[in-house]
Amino acid sequence: MMDPLIFHRWAHTFWRWRIPVLPGILHRLNYVLTHCDLPPAVRIGRAVVFKHWGSGVIVHHRAEIGDRVVIHPQVVIGQRAGPRGAIPLETLSIGSDTVIGAGACILASGHFSIGAHAAIGAGSVVLESVAEGVTVVGIPARPPRPRSS
Repeated sequence: MMDPLIFHRWAHTFWRWRIPVLPGILHRLNYVLTHCDLPPAVRIGRAVVFKHWGSGVIVHHRAEIGDRVVIHPQVVIGQRAGPRGAIPLETLSIGSDTVIGAGACILASGHFSIGAHAAIGAGSVVLESVAEGVTVVGIPARPPRPRSS
């Protein structure tokens, strides 16, 4: 298998240079080979790791992913439709040193960010912004409650 970032880096570079057609071809080729949907417009920082070669990962084209983020398989990073089906134009940003567990869904609406050093639990559905350094789990995702003994 191959790292999905190989094709994405080339597609993103050609997209920034406004070269037509080629970014789309590389995007489709990346999806066919890795099953990771990374549109050319997505900004991805350094040392980002897609576990298991990004199998099943889907990222919205307005997403920005920080440095040293770990993304497990089957993660969806997208935006919810607003009133009358309108998609918001704001970007969805994920801070540096964040871990996103397998099967997590991050569904943004409006201004949305996940702070640096945050952790998203496996299978969680994140509907609201997450502060820096916070771990969230569950559906909808919330910080875990301390156990009473």
